[in-house]
Amino acid sequence: MFNIFRKKSKLEELIKKDGIEGVTDVFSVMIVEKLATQEMAYQFILQELDAASLGNSTAIQFVESSGISQNEYSGALDNSTPDIDGPQQFLTVLSNDLSNN
Repeated sequence: MFNIFRKKSKLEELIKKDGIEGVTDVFSVMIVEKLATQEMAYQFILQELDAASLGNSTAIQFVESSGISQNEYSGALDNSTPDIDGPQQFLTVLSNDLSNN
């Protein structure tokens, strides 16, 4: 009912041990290492902004304050490639793990 007996996920345990900042730093490095070029990294950012622009008010506010114009990120999800999908899936799995718990 209140999840008081639920076992914490490995990610939750890691956050408890190292703090959210420490875990975020490690995962950020892991994602960046999977993006081989600056162009891939920029495309990753554009796709994340494109997706976030379809989200809730907090996500939209983040996109609007990103400093990247809508003309640049709009439609970026249509330019998906396996090299960028891998890091995005990793990020999605992490996000889902936290939001489900």
